[in-house]
Amino acid sequence: MRERKEAQAELLLLTTEAKLFGKTLEDIGKKLQSAPEFVVFDNQETSVRYSSPHFEKSIYKATDIGGEFVLTLTHGIRPAMDRVSSLQQEARKLGF
Repeated sequence: MRERKEAQAELLLLTTEAKLFGKTLEDIGKKLQSAPEFVVFDNQETSVRYSSPHFEKSIYKATDIGGEFVLTLTHGIRPAMDRVSSLQQEARKLGF
């Protein structure tokens, strides 16, 4: 039982992280479509003219959209899902 709860907690953490990452990508994507000049990354020199008060978060980190992060995250989610599934099947067999 404890192992299953830990596995579920790990999976929840990973999927929450994926949702936050997806939200960041969505925000950047919307800004790129409507006002790409306001998509600014840290350590990137830009004029004050492109710092809009109309956007909640106007400065991103390059790591906010890094492909390596997506690979690591999705690679971690799949085995976590398999583990939860396996532990749930085991629990059912034992009558839990």
